[in-house]
Amino acid sequence: KYQATNTPKQNEQALRNFDLTDYRTIFADLVVHLYDEILKRVKAKLLPMIIPAIIEHEDLDSGGIASINPSLPGNNSTEKRSKFSAQDLLKQLNDYHKLCQMYSVEPVIIQQLFRQIFYLIDAQALRGLLVRSDCCNW
Repeated sequence: KYQATNTPKQNEQALRNFDLTDYRTIFADLVVHLYDEILKRVKAKLLPMIIPAIIEHEDLDSGGIASINPSLPGNNSTEKRSKFSAQDLLKQLNDYHKLCQMYSVEPVIIQQLFRQIFYLIDAQALRGLLVRSDCCNW
């Protein structure tokens, strides 16, 4: 049943004359654990990048978030730019995608992983905007 959608390379590497039905729950639990571990490591790597890359990143055409209220401290144009740029974040995401492809991760799992990563990026960016007094007044 599962070999019908396999590639020829996967069929070459398949186990012969060995029934894995007893181990399916173990493998399923292992896959869930690996997915959670990958997501935890990606989250640890991306969290410090999200706010500087999305909110604090200043494009050449626009002043970025600092241009909203230039009188606030820390909005000096001579001050050092943020540690991470949007290009750094995109490069990191591209590296994760290439890594998944290199290890022949199923496309459905890659889609789910990146969907989760983008939810994380959205939530962290929104949280970053909500805690800033120069962007959000309650």
